[in-house]
Amino acid sequence: MKTLYTIAAMLIISMTSYAQNILTDNLNWNATKATDKLNSGEIVYNCTLRTNAGQSIDWIQNNGSDVYHYTITQTTGTWSSIASDGQVTFQITASGGLTGTYIFSRSAGTITVRLTTSTNGQTDLDLLFSISDVQPAQ
Repeated sequence: MKTLYTIAAMLIISMTSYAQNILTDNLNWNATKATDKLNSGEIVYNCTLRTNAGQSIDWIQNNGSDVYHYTITQTTGTWSSIASDGQVTFQITASGGLTGTYIFSRSAGTITVRLTTSTNGQTDLDLLFSISDVQPAQ
């Protein structure tokens, strides 16, 4: 009977970790490479994109020494479980008049995040991040 309770507890824990919701949970999206869509270059690029319960996004680089903060102004789509395919688009703003879009998606088990930004109508960034894993943010 003790084994049955242990198995049930493990199933519940694994199910809750997969039922993470990008709109309500704080999550770390860990990237291992990025493709610069403006210059058609792919690079090894380790960073973390932290979603903060649908309110903001932090782009964390250089082991936390560089953090860029974006405020979410609009959300399109719902994605109640990141373990399943889905997509959410966030319209963002940041200091200096920067505006843009983050698109978080999972398709056929592959997770990507696309970031496009512009300042005064000029495109600054267009990056596609390959996500290796997603973890709850502390």
